Amino acid sequence: MMKKMMSLAAVLAAGTLLLLRPEAAAEAVRDGLSLCARTVIPSLFPFFVVVSLLLRLGLLLNGGGGGAGGAAGDIDPAALRADIGMQAYALADHL
Repeated sequence: MMKKMMSLAAVLAAGTLLLLRPEAAAEAVRDGLSLCARTVIPSLFPFFVVVSLLLRLGLLLNGGGGGAGGAAGDIDPAALRADIGMQAYALADHL
């Protein structure tokens, strides 16, 4: 119960500060979005691409054991191969 009260007080305090100082809040939002656009997303983009490629190629399928909770093992390899095949046909149609 005390944790909920503390959380509520923190939310109310943050909301009050946002209403009292909207210029500072807007500047902080702009700074955060700028940082994200200039640094975070460009640095993570190559990892997103590589992991997506590895998943689509079936190289991260491990049968559900180990890994990050075995989430990759929940993917049906046959459906994944069919999806990759359909994408190859779609790419061939565009060439």
